[in-house]
Amino acid sequence: MKIVSWNCNMAFRKKTSQILKINPNLLLLQECEHPQKIEDLASTSNVWVGNNKNKGIGIFGFHNLKVELHSNYSSNYRYIVPIIIPGYKKIVIFIVWAMNNAKEPKRRYIGEVYNALHYYQEIFTSQTIIMGDFNWNIIWDTNLRNPLYGTFTEVIALLKKYQITSVYHTREKQNFGEETQPTFFQYKYADKPYHIDYMFASSALLHSIQSFQIGNYEQWKKLSDHMPLICELNENCLK
Repeated sequence: MKIVSWNCNMAFRKKTSQILKINPNLLLLQECEHPQKIEDLASTSNVWVGNNKNKGIGIFGFHNLKVELHSNYSSNYRYIVPIIIPGYKKIVIFIVWAMNNAKEPKRRYIGEVYNALHYYQEIFTSQTIIMGDFNWNIIWDTNLRNPLYGTFTEVIALLKKYQITSVYHTREKQNFGEETQPTFFQYKYADKPYHIDYMFASSALLHSIQSFQIGNYEQWKKLSDHMPLICELNENCLK
């Protein structure tokens, strides 16, 4: 099973060809318009969440893969979205799009991620995946002008309690805040790189990961400031 997560920087209908070349089974998009606007994906199984039809979370299943919104989904955490895949009973996948929150500053960015995951921890399983645009790096945890509901350090600690760890950091044996491969280039500038997109997975899934890649800047810079995360799992280990 190939899972791709990408903040497509809006107007995905104009960018489908390059991402579909990857041939995903499951596509998790941030800043994605409503599926009705995307002719290339009209026949897919999909879930869309948002309050602006030009910019929400889009989840698409390919090759007969079905996707459904988890029954525990709460609109209080609109852009931290849990889904299930019928036929894969143990899997719960969370799609993350961390955003600013001017009305409730404590819930901005990683504060909202912590808040949501703390709420959803009761539905974590032995096959949990949390993937997307966290909009944060641990280097900013100690440089907060206003406190958040939780820092990235606290998110990592919460997930560690459930044996859920970062795929990139585990495979590359790198520490948080010392990443050598960026996932985001501010304003699409090569000299403003950051690592702010992540895939976390249950330890029971780590052995089934056949490959994990971050998209190449030169290939993706014209389409988005974020690089896609591409993970391939051994499907036999998932059922």
